[in-house]
Amino acid sequence: MSTRCAIAFGHTKNHQDKLALVYRHSDGYPNGAGADLLKFFQDVKACAKHGDTRFDDPTYLAAKFIIWLTLKYANSEWHKRYPGEDHPLNQLGVGVILDYPGDLEYVYVVVCGKRENDPEVYVHNTDSEGSPSGEAIPLKQALEESMR
Repeated sequence: MSTRCAIAFGHTKNHQDKLALVYRHSDGYPNGAGADLLKFFQDVKACAKHGDTRFDDPTYLAAKFIIWLTLKYANSEWHKRYPGEDHPLNQLGVGVILDYPGDLEYVYVVVCGKRENDPEVYVHNTDSEGSPSGEAIPLKQALEESMR
């Protein structure tokens, strides 16, 4: 069974104010998807031309995240086990979605602010129908709690 999640990119920590929504089929828990978001931000900063991270642009950042995650999946051990199916487009683990599907376990909210600052990330657990529920907590807090 996969741990599915959605990553909402926007300008506020309200998951309903999303401007771009990305689906991730597996490793959606904070140590997986959450840690990947932090690594993604590092990679964006490392390759940003003239410091242009676009951390202030939710749709642009979401598009970059889809590319980053697709390449990560394409280089995974899972893909290497299936000769002939190792093309980056031969995966269904990431995609653009219009709304939250009913089978999510986590929803991440990426708050895009200033271009030079890493976005803030918040984590929602979901209710029995897979919709975001309860108060969002900062990703760093969720990561600390998952280590206990």
